[in-house]
Amino acid sequence: MHPTPQRRQHKRGATLFAALILGLLTLQLILAESCAGEQTNLGTIMVTATRTSEPLTEISQSVQIISRADIEASPATDLYQILAQISGVDVRSRGTSGAQADVSIRGGNFEQTLILLNGISMSNPQTGHHNLDIPVHLNDIERIEVLKGPSARIYGANAMSGAINIITRTAAEPEMQIELDGGSYNYTHANLSGTFKTGEWGHRVSAGHRYSSGFDADEPTGLNTKSLSTTSRGSFNNADLEIGAGYLDKNFGASRFYFDAPEQKEHTKTLLGYSAMDIYTSTLHWRPHVSYQRHEDIYSFANSGQWDTNSSTTDKIITALTLDAETAYGLTSIGANLEWERIVSNSLGDHNRGQQSVFINQRLPWGDRATLGGGLSAVHYSDWGWEYWPGADLNLKVYKHLTWFVSAAKSFRIPTYTEMYYNTPMNIGSPNLKAEEAWTWETGLRYLRRSLEANLALFQRDSDNLIEWVRSGSDQPWEVHNIASSTTTGVETGIRIRQPLAQIPLLQQLACTYTYLDTEQDAKGLETKYVLNNLRHQLHTYMDIDWLSNVQQRVALRYEQRLHGDSSTVVDTSLRWEISGSLILKASVTNLFDTDYIEAGFAPAPGRWIQGGISWRI
Repeated sequence: MHPTPQRRQHKRGATLFAALILGLLTLQLILAESCAGEQTNLGTIMVTATRTSEPLTEISQSVQIISRADIEASPATDLYQILAQISGVDVRSRGTSGAQADVSIRGGNFEQTLILLNGISMSNPQTGHHNLDIPVHLNDIERIEVLKGPSARIYGANAMSGAINIITRTAAEPEMQIELDGGSYNYTHANLSGTFKTGEWGHRVSAGHRYSSGFDADEPTGLNTKSLSTTSRGSFNNADLEIGAGYLDKNFGASRFYFDAPEQKEHTKTLLGYSAMDIYTSTLHWRPHVSYQRHEDIYSFANSGQWDTNSSTTDKIITALTLDAETAYGLTSIGANLEWERIVSNSLGDHNRGQQSVFINQRLPWGDRATLGGGLSAVHYSDWGWEYWPGADLNLKVYKHLTWFVSAAKSFRIPTYTEMYYNTPMNIGSPNLKAEEAWTWETGLRYLRRSLEANLALFQRDSDNLIEWVRSGSDQPWEVHNIASSTTTGVETGIRIRQPLAQIPLLQQLACTYTYLDTEQDAKGLETKYVLNNLRHQLHTYMDIDWLSNVQQRVALRYEQRLHGDSSTVVDTSLRWEISGSLILKASVTNLFDTDYIEAGFAPAPGRWIQGGISWRI
């Protein structure tokens, strides 16, 4: 029996009320802790995901930062698993972790999240399934900044529900690091990285290989990846220059990735090169950058006993210039961007398109405690003409460590080549698609102290012209149209406490986050493929335990329930033993209790996976 609309509304209201109560309890704990006396501050945490480097306390939307320390303490062994631990972020992995994953933020789909590497867009024009094909090893990441909510007025297209900026490590003192790991399903991993200097220039080079025969002996679920990356940073006069390059080769079994049959496999290659410069004067900061990306995708599947292959190659060139100016009226940021991309494919055809964009953002101090912000992005597409996307925000320091923020912004996404040109008997693309668009509102509180961090946010996104695969019945092909509109309402709250109990000194850190999402959509009575496939409830919690001064353990739990009712509870744990300053032994178990669940498509997630290894600095 299906619940009535009144019962659904009552249940939704009860859940929202419970989430608000949890947030208010968090706020009460904040106030109690503040009254207990002054403590050491966290220091100024700078965020660059807004293009302009700004203190976290002055950003007028929800942001979460994963530091280098968080990465090292985590049971995660790859970028996918790190992102899956972030509240409000939905990572839907297919097959062996590291093969492929779709990432979305706050109920958006995987095409609506912009992935950046050092501020450079990594969005794949063929399909968002490849957005995480990034040639960077987990050991080379300094931090990850997750900007939740629309970022179109900053980054333009595809930052519709949020942006994830991956910042790589800089070269410090010359050293070499060797990582060796092994584990379940014939898993092996080796990574060699080194930093060195030539004059005023620092260089970092990393090479890695990862292999697994797969977690299902009867179906192709194996993984074989090779990666190479290098970054160089130097200074001359009043400018800093960064040059980077990377290559990633992934060959993996794609059993049940795109339809419910095992005979699928995929091989992707990513090549990236970029250069960026920061030029400083007393009041100005110029940042020009240029990047080139090539992505090759070879997907093979069995059809009536024979293997068919779809082969696609995309090229993408970006040139951009931004300027930040400090004046008596606050911080003014302006920029221009040129982007060209093309695809050569035996299944999608040969196409190319370009875009030119400009943006302006202004941050205006309003007294000593408030900052007003506003801006506009204007983009011209060779296929769609001009589009305009405004936004405004307010940040208010309630008192020393507590800030309140509110924002409203319009955002958009352009269709991928797959949505426009993919045609099979069961999938029909449309070259006449328009850009989808949304208005998003958010308000929230952010509290930052060394011993306690907490947040509470309420948000709503109204989307129109959503690009969606739809069909009228299970015997009909999927067709893509600008057919759906949706409203997503959500609550997000979280708390992280360092040394929460003086009576238990072993317990170093405790964290808990919760996100509730409710989506209402109008697809004109048609069955949709993605719109109602996002999360409704997401609960993340972890604790860090110091068994000895040099032995640390993290235990993490993740509970997720989707709108259509599927749910899973997954527990991961890791142990880190620092034998000396140069030698570390580590072990991890993901999916500790061997939970059966599916995150994307028809591909089951791996069961319990045990890994162990060493990290040796020379």
